[in-house]
Amino acid sequence: MSTLNPLEQKARSSFIKGILVAAVIGAIIIGFLGMQIYQMNGKEKQRLAGQKSVKVLSRDITSGELITADMFKTLKLDADAVPNGATYASQTLDTYQLQDDNGNEIVTRDVEETDQTTGQKNTVTKKYIKFNQEGDDGQEVLSEVFQDVAGTYYYLTSDNQRIDIKMTETPLVSKIDLGANSVVTSSMFTAYNEATTDDLREEEYASLVLPTTLQTGNTIDVRLRLPDGRDYVVLSKKKVTIPTVGDSLSSSSIIVKVKENEILTMSAAIVEAYKIEGSKLYAIKYVEPGMQDAATSTYVPSSDVLKLIQDDPNIVQAAKNQLIYYYNNNYDKFRTGIQNALNAEDETTRDAQGKSGTQTEASTLATQRQQYLQSMGTAGGDEE
Repeated sequence: MSTLNPLEQKARSSFIKGILVAAVIGAIIIGFLGMQIYQMNGKEKQRLAGQKSVKVLSRDITSGELITADMFKTLKLDADAVPNGATYASQTLDTYQLQDDNGNEIVTRDVEETDQTTGQKNTVTKKYIKFNQEGDDGQEVLSEVFQDVAGTYYYLTSDNQRIDIKMTETPLVSKIDLGANSVVTSSMFTAYNEATTDDLREEEYASLVLPTTLQTGNTIDVRLRLPDGRDYVVLSKKKVTIPTVGDSLSSSSIIVKVKENEILTMSAAIVEAYKIEGSKLYAIKYVEPGMQDAATSTYVPSSDVLKLIQDDPNIVQAAKNQLIYYYNNNYDKFRTGIQNALNAEDETTRDAQGKSGTQTEASTLATQRQQYLQSMGTAGGDEE
């Protein structure tokens, strides 16, 4: 057996050492890469775990458009990419399905129509009520949904009979125009009966008898009760805000959003409540406002107020037409009792009670305003 000479032994030793060093370096690199991959996987799992489900629009929608559940799809985004209000909106819309009281869903569909003048085909977006049945061809059964000047949604039967749609919950409408794939936030939508119009205002009232347990966010009707027990609905289904006065909530006033015709109607009811001794203008709470329909207004103001409503340029014309129609057809039915109660009071007494009530209300609001300004560190005369 031959032996290696010194040079060969040295070369062999160097080779073995090289292999060992390479193996150690390789093991270090593999370990480092393994650690990096482990950390990356950990971070990815953490990122995925921190993702939030949001709703995005599957189509363009326009300001004031009725919202239906099929307008949305669900995506997961990293938490730092989710805008404020998106998570809450997603949770709300997860259970939102606009239906009539028979369980038939309201849906949105794009349909192709032909212009009768030009013959050009256009795609238009329409709302339909989808009935819980299938047609003979297995297709969904739809009927187009319309809206009248009073805001009531309805559809027409095959023999052209109108059927009003009673919703199981308050419809939502878009506040602004929105594009497809926009992440939905709670500030983008509002309840249909709270949609912002040109004549919508916040009004503070300090002349109502309020429920003991009334809180901000509760929904109320405002009613006028006469001494003989007759009771009239003045305002229907209004969400309440309790103003903060100083360091505490006001015990005597509320803030509600009202339109011009409601402002005039409410003003008339307040004055008449002052004038009719023994009457009561009060708020009453809804139990489940999301499931309960709004009460039908039954209070009809005097002919002078009706004339003011008719001539008021601030009232939206469609609403004005509906109001005048309602009042003209219900004036005798609902106004007689109120007018009889007014006539039972001496005119001088009526005027004195009306003046006193108005002064008391103005004084209450002025006192609360002063307390509010003091809580803000501002004197009444120094407000900017």
